[in-house]
Amino acid sequence: MRKDALLLLVLAASGGAPWGGTVVAAQGETPWVTPYHPCYQWNEVAAGEVPWALITHLNLGYMLLEQVSPTEYTITPPDWYGAQAWFADAASYVTAGHQAGRKVGCMLGGEGSNPGNIWSSATSPENVALFASNIAAVLQAHGFDGVDLDWEDDVDYAGLVRLAQQLRSTWPGAVITIPTSFVGEDAADLAPAAAAVDAFMPMTYIAVPQWGGWILPSPLTPLYIVGANSNSVDWVRQSWLAAGVPASMLVMGVGGFGLVWGDTDGDGLAPIAPYTSGGDGSAAGEWGGIVSDNAVTQAWLSETLAEHPGAFVAAWDEAEEISYWHTSAETVQVTVDDLYCVLWGNCDATAEVSLIFYETPQAMRTKLAYIGQHGMKGMMFWTLSQMRDGASFPMLEAIGGTLFADGFESGTTERWSDVVP
Repeated sequence: MRKDALLLLVLAASGGAPWGGTVVAAQGETPWVTPYHPCYQWNEVAAGEVPWALITHLNLGYMLLEQVSPTEYTITPPDWYGAQAWFADAASYVTAGHQAGRKVGCMLGGEGSNPGNIWSSATSPENVALFASNIAAVLQAHGFDGVDLDWEDDVDYAGLVRLAQQLRSTWPGAVITIPTSFVGEDAADLAPAAAAVDAFMPMTYIAVPQWGGWILPSPLTPLYIVGANSNSVDWVRQSWLAAGVPASMLVMGVGGFGLVWGDTDGDGLAPIAPYTSGGDGSAAGEWGGIVSDNAVTQAWLSETLAEHPGAFVAAWDEAEEISYWHTSAETVQVTVDDLYCVLWGNCDATAEVSLIFYETPQAMRTKLAYIGQHGMKGMMFWTLSQMRDGASFPMLEAIGGTLFADGFESGTTERWSDVVP
């Protein structure tokens, strides 16, 4: 056990707790390991195939907001899946999770889930109490342990805070989480929800293109700040701390997917190392990665490396603690396939690849050590199925041996001192 495992961090209202209360955050609880599993990937990892022994929570997705009347809102599965089928399939995960002693939550919303600003209407002062009551009623009826409030488009932070607070009052025992920005600019706006939620979940796994002033190529979930970049776990953690929210309420977002760079303009050049962009902002003439989410998976990586032995060199950046693979020179690219199968069903398309980012066991152990060092709450992963490679989940296995070597018991202190990057 770490020497400071029983350290209590107390933030009094007079000392910068902007939500007007006192938060006592204790290190020493079992770190969260929380994959998301959206319903469009349920066919890739069935309930019986989830590595329950390597996780603490599973967030199933997704449900959407639905207007019942001018003043009443509820939640419902996506139309394309069908409500009856969705609840039946979700029940298999809930049952299996509970049998394994794990928590199973439901993701509400996601990108594109706010047509007509339905979130704002549902969370208005006049409507939020009934909306929260309906959320709790639906999810409790189907055995869920909590809700993940994933409002991503045109966010009204006051409404989101109001919903979290109302849900805590309506459903006191729920596990309530809020996914947040990957650069932490929303910390001050969401800090008032801290007393109502179990954790904030910064989505620190965004594939960053050249949005202006960035140092590229940037990996997914970088731990530290590089140059003018603000997409790092350290930057986000400090932003939340400045807003009065301790690291013990933050769950590090880790991509279950990777990121590929290559030659997209046909000039025969592409980057082979992170953070090498020049004065014009491009990296070997490239301005962003080729593909990431839903394409660069653990299985795709294993298959690609096996199909092209020796073409990619495994590398580790000691300063930034980054794992990646690269070709021998910026003038050398490897023609790879299957990148676009899941995204667009175009399995015949190929790409000229020079640089691959994906989390290795070494990178995962380094992230685990960072969490222990700074007292963060744990890690969450988007998504579960993208981490799968046959019967194994290498990213989860890399940290599970440390966290769960002696079994899992909620609320117990785990062996941070055993983490060796």
